[in-house]
Amino acid sequence: MDKNLIFLIGMSHAGKTVLGQQLAQDLGLDFYDTDLEIEKIYNMGISQVYEKFGDKKFRDIEFDVLKNFEDYENTIVSTGGGVIENILAYQFLRLQEKVVFIDTDPNIIFERIEQANFCVKSYPKFLGSVENKNEAKLEFMKVYERRLKIYSAIANIHFKNKTSLDEAQKQLKHIILSDTMK
Repeated sequence: MDKNLIFLIGMSHAGKTVLGQQLAQDLGLDFYDTDLEIEKIYNMGISQVYEKFGDKKFRDIEFDVLKNFEDYENTIVSTGGGVIENILAYQFLRLQEKVVFIDTDPNIIFERIEQANFCVKSYPKFLGSVENKNEAKLEFMKVYERRLKIYSAIANIHFKNKTSLDEAQKQLKHIILSDTMK
């Protein structure tokens, strides 16, 4: 039975949250972002939670938040980019009816990461200890290539995000509605 529960997966800054919010609004669905849910629980930013607990514990926290959505209906859930690094989250997502991989060009994602982190003059924690743009880009591409295979293995809808935000939202809406009609 289709609960109309949609999980969005993909790299950080791929557009999951923005597309998910617009899509939920258009389809009359609820919207949640696992990173925002974690921030609410710990009353701190997502990077501070990651820094405080470290990668392993952070991935466990992410999974705990993710599995809370199991019985939701009429909901879109945007996940953190690294949620698939946790085997339990991977297995959980593999069992879901609708998992959409938002596949955005890695160069565009890296530009967005740079723009988002310009003020703090640092790179996201998942890139490790990088000191300059070249190191960050190399590490990002390694992470991207590794995760690309995992996202593709999990998703039952693979959405190549190659257009403007408005056009991408329309295309994704069409794909999801078409998939619902099957």
